[in-house]
Amino acid sequence: VMVTILAPLSSSVEDIGQVMREVNEACNELQIDVLGGHTEITSAVNRMVLSITAIGRGKKEQVVTTGGAKIGDDIIVTGFAGTEGTGILSKKYSDYLLTKLPADIIDMGKNMLKSISVVDVGMLAGQFGVNAMHDATEGGILGAIWEVAEASNKGMYIYEECIPIKKETIKICAALNINPYRLISSGCMIITCSNGIGLCNLLSENSISASIVGRITEDNKLMNSGGLEGEVEPPESDEIYNVKID
Repeated sequence: VMVTILAPLSSSVEDIGQVMREVNEACNELQIDVLGGHTEITSAVNRMVLSITAIGRGKKEQVVTTGGAKIGDDIIVTGFAGTEGTGILSKKYSDYLLTKLPADIIDMGKNMLKSISVVDVGMLAGQFGVNAMHDATEGGILGAIWEVAEASNKGMYIYEECIPIKKETIKICAALNINPYRLISSGCMIITCSNGIGLCNLLSENSISASIVGRITEDNKLMNSGGLEGEVEPPESDEIYNVKID
């Protein structure tokens, strides 16, 4: 990987050093080499921004893209919606949330940042044989599923009640008046394949939670919420940027 760090003017050498230590720790776990990159302190950002370019080799026939979904595929979500966003919001708005929710809910939310890797999921799904994979980042679960359908030139039909989500995320998002299904969801993988039950069983055997939330269709991007159907809009600004507190 090549690592570019854009740091705000308030950053210290120690701050940048800590970021690089964390980058190296993550790369060592995955047997990845850091080849180089660029570091810059700039007024263009108000918090640390990292841009990573990854370079690797693999067999062409084993590559799984975002745009490979086929009509009739099951849509599988691994992990839980809003995982990363819940962790970030629990830390950033901790004092405010403590006026709305019990402390244990906030602590559980903060701990969610410890479980956002999808490497194992990707490896297992690739070996199983799937048609499309896409990690759910900005725009959340709904945004990521929409992107899979759009990239595949297909439609989708999903059931909101089937989307896995933790109670802490629901309560924290309710307290901040944002949509948890549009909240950054690193730690979740969107997968489509013809045998969703078989894949979910395989993932479960490897201690990875996975749920079938719908299917790929010929056209239209729809969600069933409490028996009511509605169109899923394309992703815009992530809900994490829409928080407004008194």
